[in-house]
Amino acid sequence: MKRVIHKALLDWKSSENRKPLLLKGTRQVGKTWSLKNFGNECYAKTHYLNFQDSNRLKSLFEDGYEVKKVIQDIENYLQAGIDIHKDLLIFDEIQDCPQAITSLKYFCENIPELSLCCAGSHLGVTLAVNSFPVGKINSLSMYPVTFQEYLLNKNKRLYESLLSAGIDNKLSSITHGLLWDELKTYYVIGGLPEIVQFYLEHQKNLFTTYTHIRKMQKELIENYRSDFAKHSGKVNANHINGVYDNIPSQIQKVHDGSVKRYQFKDVLPNKTKYSQLAGPIDWLVHAGLLLKVSIANNAEIPLDAYCKQNMFKLYLFDTGLLGAQMKIPVESILKQDYGTFKGFFAENFVAQELNTIYPNELYSWTKNNSEIEFVLTCGTSLVPVEVKSGSRVKAKSLQSFKKRYEPSLSVKLSALNIDIQGGQSNYPIYMAGMLSKFLLHK
Repeated sequence: MKRVIHKALLDWKSSENRKPLLLKGTRQVGKTWSLKNFGNECYAKTHYLNFQDSNRLKSLFEDGYEVKKVIQDIENYLQAGIDIHKDLLIFDEIQDCPQAITSLKYFCENIPELSLCCAGSHLGVTLAVNSFPVGKINSLSMYPVTFQEYLLNKNKRLYESLLSAGIDNKLSSITHGLLWDELKTYYVIGGLPEIVQFYLEHQKNLFTTYTHIRKMQKELIENYRSDFAKHSGKVNANHINGVYDNIPSQIQKVHDGSVKRYQFKDVLPNKTKYSQLAGPIDWLVHAGLLLKVSIANNAEIPLDAYCKQNMFKLYLFDTGLLGAQMKIPVESILKQDYGTFKGFFAENFVAQELNTIYPNELYSWTKNNSEIEFVLTCGTSLVPVEVKSGSRVKAKSLQSFKKRYEPSLSVKLSALNIDIQGGQSNYPIYMAGMLSKFLLHK
């Protein structure tokens, strides 16, 4: 499967100031496969160590950080010689061996010619401050397969049409319709590489394929739950599980119009305040399983100054898992026949796509009865982004925002084709991941 991270890895390989690379990301987003594929394509040999699979490997650094000796021990363990000028060394599941993370400082200082890539999950919730080699590593973040990546692997012609679309090159009605169909499919399968690959290989009998995909998604959800107990540390794993299970209920509250933000009541027994739920919420956010969107009550830079800790919205990091967790039938998603939840699915998709461009920097805006789903920072300006799941695009909140702040540019994402009128840009929802390109063009 082709992933955009490959180009970033190539750039790292050719960098004059290359340091050991730490590839971060939620479990099951394809970190290990991407590193192995990179090694196989770009190096003479690839040497792979998984610190989760072997307790013996965790003793590599028990005598200190003399990295040349460590390399010898690795060679003995793998029964293979390592050419530090031509080979790639991979440390996988590095979060399970804090000493390995600390060792990156010494690999950087003492064997800078060695290409060393590391992959880890839960780094935001397991690392001690003193174990992180500040200034001695390069880092990259990896996310689920984006809609563009999905298209690249599913239909390259449509992918190229999407990339070429823009202000001066609008999509034909036929192409727009085909892309909209692909978006609905993406809503179902999501962006976890194992599931995307299964779908790409089994398209002849879609009923059977979708049934199996839902089974895979439910198994992955249970695997994530198992991680709660393993990696939760001081945070109660039952509380993490309770917050995670409560997401569908939160969605219902948002879309029945009763609330516009995360509600703390009835999530966990006898806990009704942000301070009581902050631990498990932050754990899930730092683990990458939830995306947190801060709510600003004023649209001025910096947005953080107008946000409160206890005012935010939460989204799941993958639309496929969202559908499985909410038990929405696949057919309902494909037909876009699941009531007001369509709006949340659209928002969740946009949050997922925007998070790859603006990681941990997602904001929304609320004032009185007006709400803008996302507000993006573009240079010294703020751009409101209104999300509509269908073709009805009247937006009172956007008009309220424009009247109050007079932004030079505003964006609507909907089921409609591209339509640019002065400072008002209308794009199909499937172009959410391309917004930075359009905003820079402006």
